[in-house]
Amino acid sequence: MNLKKNFRPFALAGVMILTGVSACRRHPQQSMEEPIVVRMDDSVLTLREVEERIPAGLSEEDSVALAQALIDGWLEDRLCAAYLSSDPADEARIRRMTDDYRRKLRLEAYRARIRRERQIPVSEDSVKAYYALHKQEMILERPLVKGVLVRYEEDSPLLDEGRRLVVRATAEDLERLEAESGPTLIGVDYFGERWVDFDALEAEIPYPFGDPDRFLETNRDLETTRGGITYLLHLYDHIPSGEVIPYDFAVPQIRDLLQESRLEAYRRALLRALKEKARRDGRLTEE
Repeated sequence: MNLKKNFRPFALAGVMILTGVSACRRHPQQSMEEPIVVRMDDSVLTLREVEERIPAGLSEEDSVALAQALIDGWLEDRLCAAYLSSDPADEARIRRMTDDYRRKLRLEAYRARIRRERQIPVSEDSVKAYYALHKQEMILERPLVKGVLVRYEEDSPLLDEGRRLVVRATAEDLERLEAESGPTLIGVDYFGERWVDFDALEAEIPYPFGDPDRFLETNRDLETTRGGITYLLHLYDHIPSGEVIPYDFAVPQIRDLLQESRLEAYRRALLRALKEKARRDGRLTEE
């Protein structure tokens, strides 16, 4: 099979891209017949399709280079497809792979629908029983902390008040602070009554903490300024890495695990029922 005779790149493609990308993108083609850049058998790539994939703001040189890459990629796909289609063994293998992929997509869509439609409730007693049975296996890989984080503009006149308040404030105090402090207070995060993963805290504060367990052994307070923002951190408590995960922090994980386990049991029961039906219908035989 002579592939070269089956596609016809236009001799003026480069000129069309050069003028079309830099000019036609601003003045869309008005005629009913769109300019064609390249044709392969019954497939065509139009100038508009190339233009739509080139971001605005590129230089003329970069636009032309990207356009040529898009044309080459389009053509390569179709040349490879044409070549593969000439080999019956490859065609059969591709059909099998396509059928397998289609089945997997159907199965994943079914599983996603089951998750949406069958929200199997998990009781608190079940969560507590699981935690009691498995808590010695549930070990922290990173420390947990409780505390408060307040962010001010660097030159805020309220910084001194914030420094005093952050070490003794209740949740109500901090809510009032947030309501009354004005625009130089950027934000207040109070987590004094719930455990927070130290990684989440690190993501909020631009500071080189280093080893988190070592930092927490010797520090309960931190003040640092970056990018015009002053961060005031006060920690009430922490649990180091290697300790058992506390129950209230483990609850969401246990609930998800139990729900997934029950969904899996439902899927297995459904599969058994479907297999039995297939046997009765004569569509399944197992040697």
